[in-house]
Amino acid sequence: MPAQLKDMILQALDNAGGVKYLQEQSAKTPQAFLGLVGKVLPLQVTGKDGEPLLGAASVTFVIHQQPGATNKT
Repeated sequence: MPAQLKDMILQALDNAGGVKYLQEQSAKTPQAFLGLVGKVLPLQVTGKDGEPLLGAASVTFVIHQQPGATNKT
């Protein structure tokens, strides 16, 4: 986007009320607001210096049976 057009859009936003205006729009038209949010968020999130946010992870599920309950699986 040409810098001049971007500056014009930001000036119009500022004139409309800036953050307060965006908050109002998020309540009035959440779908459009979230579309805007999706356009300004980074496409890929990384950790420091481009490293992954987390290392390898594992998930363990433990199922506890209540005393006196019967297994109905």
